Amino acid sequence: MLLCRALLIAGLSLLFIGCSSINPISGGAAPQVLAEGPETWRAQGRFAYADEEDRQNGQFDWRQRGSNYQVRLFGPLGMGSVSIIGSADKVEIQSGEQSYFSTQPDLLFFELTGMHIPIAELSLWMTGKVREENQTGEWQIFFDQYQEVGEFQLPLRIDLENSQSSMRIAVSEWSLNLD
Repeated sequence: MLLCRALLIAGLSLLFIGCSSINPISGGAAPQVLAEGPETWRAQGRFAYADEEDRQNGQFDWRQRGSNYQVRLFGPLGMGSVSIIGSADKVEIQSGEQSYFSTQPDLLFFELTGMHIPIAELSLWMTGKVREENQTGEWQIFFDQYQEVGEFQLPLRIDLENSQSSMRIAVSEWSLNLD
């Protein structure tokens, strides 16, 4: 149960870590302000999350089609998994035999993790994009090691950091084909 909860918290952090604004970390590639990006994509890789009390790492398989997403998170050594299925206005989180549903995704994430998190941002961040109004604030973001995928340059590494936590997302494989 403890491993399942830790994996759920780390998974939710991976999927929805964020706040209302972003700054590039000094020395890193600046985010691209909401340029054209892929509407449909798949990313697979690893993540590492750390805060003042805990460190988690694992693997992810993220499929995005417009505003709809399906993310599977796998714990260390393949033990445990969490599925997160949602859109801009609803989400389902499956962990083991338990499922949680909400039409207010931000509220559900707060109830499960104690964190207020804007959900839509990480889908943009994964593809190296940010909204123009999100250029200042407490989160710093760094994109590194881009890969050409079709007509897009997509990041292979994303580092996120604020005063309380940090996360590294390392994409090992990008695809624009979900079939």
